[in-house]
Amino acid sequence: MTQESREPRPASPRGRAAADKQAETAAHAAPSGAPGAATASAAPTRTQQRHHDPSSGPQYVESRPERCLVASAAHTDERDLAGLLSHDAGVKLLRSFASQRSPLEARYGPGAGPARIAVIEAGPAQASALTAVPDLFVEPDQPLRYGEARPVPAGPSTTGYGDPVPFTVTVHDDTDRPLEGAAVQLLCPGAAVTAFTGKDGRAQLSAPRELLETALLLDVRPRGGHYGNVLVRPRLSEREPNHVACRRLTSTLRDFPDRAHTGWAERALGLDRMPPTFRGHGVRIGLIDSGAQSGHPDLADRIEHGRDVLGQDDKSWNLDQLGTGTACAALIAGRDDGTGLVGISPEAEVHSLRLMPGGYGSDLIEALDYAIAERLDLVLLSVHCAGPSRLVAQKIEQARQAGVACIAAAGDGAGPVPFPANLPQVLTVGALGLHGTFPPESRAAVLEAGGPASAEGLFVPAFANGGPQVDVCAPGVAIVSAVPHGGYAALDGTALAAAHVAAVAALVLAHHPLFRDGRGPQGAERVDRLFAVIKASARQPVFGPYGATDPAHCGAGLPDAAQCVSQPTPMGAFV
Repeated sequence: MTQESREPRPASPRGRAAADKQAETAAHAAPSGAPGAATASAAPTRTQQRHHDPSSGPQYVESRPERCLVASAAHTDERDLAGLLSHDAGVKLLRSFASQRSPLEARYGPGAGPARIAVIEAGPAQASALTAVPDLFVEPDQPLRYGEARPVPAGPSTTGYGDPVPFTVTVHDDTDRPLEGAAVQLLCPGAAVTAFTGKDGRAQLSAPRELLETALLLDVRPRGGHYGNVLVRPRLSEREPNHVACRRLTSTLRDFPDRAHTGWAERALGLDRMPPTFRGHGVRIGLIDSGAQSGHPDLADRIEHGRDVLGQDDKSWNLDQLGTGTACAALIAGRDDGTGLVGISPEAEVHSLRLMPGGYGSDLIEALDYAIAERLDLVLLSVHCAGPSRLVAQKIEQARQAGVACIAAAGDGAGPVPFPANLPQVLTVGALGLHGTFPPESRAAVLEAGGPASAEGLFVPAFANGGPQVDVCAPGVAIVSAVPHGGYAALDGTALAAAHVAAVAALVLAHHPLFRDGRGPQGAERVDRLFAVIKASARQPVFGPYGATDPAHCGAGLPDAAQCVSQPTPMGAFV
């Protein structure tokens, strides 16, 4: 999710105001006439390097060991599995946990019993050797990310350029007040430089003069309360400060946050035609993201359950270092008190499952286990794995069989839909923007509003991933939502679009006759019918003057919440 801004405001009252040293060893061990030759025994062991004596010389950087998942349906006792892995001194056991159901049922058959999954660090040789051990399944433990695009554009190496020259960027708002903590990034061919503003609004950066003259973008993102500003091919001065102004949210959103904000997303999704008594009561939603700042005024007393999977505790789930989880939580279940942001399903029960920043596929498996054990109705998947994982895929299918609907963001990398959003068991959501809902100098206007627009002004943002896996789309550009420490920001990303659809899904589960009061189908059939109801209500935006649609980015289109809760139940194929 790209973020325009994240500036804190007071919570109350409301108001406006590791590589191994093998090269060196090989050089000393190489026989005459064979440069670079070395014996395997010449390399120092990891134990020797770990207990390096600083007085003997510099400590060289080592390569990280591989992080792997080891699953077993036969060794379900923690000590049994730990003992098996400890036979190899090159394997470090980080942790292990019992899965709700075996992720290896495809190998051992249904009823194989609960599996235990171990998270280990091992060298390539040790990890490869473990794959030959009976009753073990080994795969990489993939890092999690948000599916965003690579921030540095492709281009030549920066080698060969002259010495860096310093330059200053000052950031202020539209009343000339300096903005502290704003991120200032200069994108050049093959390079990027970033700095943050101080209390005086100044950011000090440096880059070779050749890059300054060919700079592609100057991207300024305040912490909150303001829209960002993007300059294409900026003309930068080395001698004088380069001034950038960022417009306040309140300059376009009158009386906010003293009065509740109703954005264009509510109208686009038909929420303005919903009965006011439809509030998602009784539905339980899991947010698999960066945590949720429960102390935010819009989330006070709204989130009481969760788990910090990263910290392995049940308390720090309410800390959010990134802001994504807080923003999604407020969109779904923000408190209805007439101020700030009111959620689409304000009476839904939200569980915050913190995995970011720094999470792995193993953490995602644990979060899904939590959803199954707590019998959540649906989960919002804002994160993606760096690559496919059989264990994660099987866990998502187990969640479906348990009746947990997984709604996933398509990702923001302007490419194909990543894993696990590309799985058929999830409802994958793309993003749309609407012209006229953001300032002309903002990131949304400059970088994201590409391509043709519909008659209403809807467009597919440039960051959105696409492909046949996208099922529906929803608003995901210039969405005003809550961010940590009591502030608000205008945000972009498919995670926000998926949050809108998750909130609509909660309304369907709470108020559609088929699902209301826990009636109707259960397990996988319940999930499939829920997805069918949402897709059947959708309308496909028509872009440009020739009636073109974009199913690769929009899927079936924009769901209509009012139709979702009242339409007859679709029958036949549900996914």
